[in-house]
Amino acid sequence: MSNRAFYFVIAMVVVPIILWGVWFNASEHSKDRIKSLFDSTIERACFESIKGRLNDPETAYLIKDESLRNANLLDRPDVYGERTIKIDIRAKNAFGAYVVQRFECTAVGKEIK
Repeated sequence: MSNRAFYFVIAMVVVPIILWGVWFNASEHSKDRIKSLFDSTIERACFESIKGRLNDPETAYLIKDESLRNANLLDRPDVYGERTIKIDIRAKNAFGAYVVQRFECTAVGKEIK
């Protein structure tokens, strides 16, 4: 096997296995940071607006809940074009324990008020 073929095998087989292992062992808030780069939903915008008010915003991550997402999509705007977006966030509290909290944001179109 030539050097070129050897490096090709490493690049195509070994590197993805290592990356999968790193992803599998990463913490949820680390994974959420990566996922946020590809997520442009209104729930993500609500999460970003609330994140600064948490005790430990570095450990916070958005919990994906399909039933909550469907409820947000079916919620009709009021007379002023506003609608309430509900999200669940898991973050560390002041004692260092992870807790799930539900927050609400007011959205007008695709913007958070």
